Amino acid sequence: MLLASLVLIPVGAGSWDDKITGGGQVTTYGGILFNLSVSAWDDGAGVYGGQMQYSRYDGTLDMHATVDCVHVNSDGLIAVAAGPAKAQYDPNNYVGTTGGWMVVMLKEGGVGYGDEVRVLGRTEADARAFCAADYLGPFFGYVFDGNFNIRSK
Repeated sequence: MLLASLVLIPVGAGSWDDKITGGGQVTTYGGILFNLSVSAWDDGAGVYGGQMQYSRYDGTLDMHATVDCVHVNSDGLIAVAAGPAKAQYDPNNYVGTTGGWMVVMLKEGGVGYGDEVRVLGRTEADARAFCAADYLGPFFGYVFDGNFNIRSK
């Protein structure tokens, strides 16, 4: 008996230069609880891809963004991803009043520690400025269940 297998390789496989992946439950120092997931990449030549999702536990804000810029700090421990946000549920018009772009800053915590997070609504110009230089902080959220990974080639 002859067994044949077919391996499908995505067109963009292996083409990323910087990559951010993961998700988790986050609490801020102010007590806001939310879920965050990020899958973001760049190819090193100005092409970006991925998605981000933010959902508050209290149901007051759900937003999604398509990634349009990514930056990984030179130390490889902090990354920024940003893109135009789409409100899925936003009764207070947060997305509209903060500029329409979602910016996510992540700091890997290492083994035995929680990752740190900051999520902002900003204008496109402000979001791109965060993607253009190393971000050093501050971070106002702590991942208590989940994990994020930052990778650079």
